[in-house]
Amino acid sequence: MTVSVTEAKNRLTQLLTAVEKGKRVTVKRHGHMTLEQLGEATRPMSGEEVDAFHEGRY
Repeated sequence: MTVSVTEAKNRLTQLLTAVEKGKRVTVKRHGHMTLEQLGEATRPMSGEEVDAFHEGRY
């Protein structure tokens, strides 16, 4: 699914649900890809991953 930035702002909850269900969502600004998110199985970050993220290593 491809949407504009404006549409993404208006449909954020719906788009997040689609990604959680494994759908691909692409957001474009002025016709250029700005963001692409593929749905995938997710898990919470481990404590080590959180620390790495905060330190800019993740």
